[in-house]
Amino acid sequence: MIDENMNERPEPEALGPETGFELLDQVRGDLDDVEAGLRRLEDGTYGQCEACGGPIDEGRLAALPATRYCVRHQPVVGAPGPSPTALGDPGGGFPLDRVP
Repeated sequence: MIDENMNERPEPEALGPETGFELLDQVRGDLDDVEAGLRRLEDGTYGQCEACGGPIDEGRLAALPATRYCVRHQPVVGAPGPSPTALGDPGGGFPLDRVP
């Protein structure tokens, strides 16, 4: 069943200030991701996992064009601890006990 209200947008004042700031933060994050993806295109590293350096599956890139990690090394959203690139792991990998 198709939701007829799917394309309706709430009035900004109906969202409240916290929701508006959350949306703004999300949009800024999305823009940062796109800009980072464009930089990777320019430097020739687009499609390479930032954790292991291996290729990111084309289907994953089609679904998530700004993704930085292969499926194996995708950080768990909301998981505590450092990001894979901040780990200082000489192998460049992500700890396997935190991989989904």
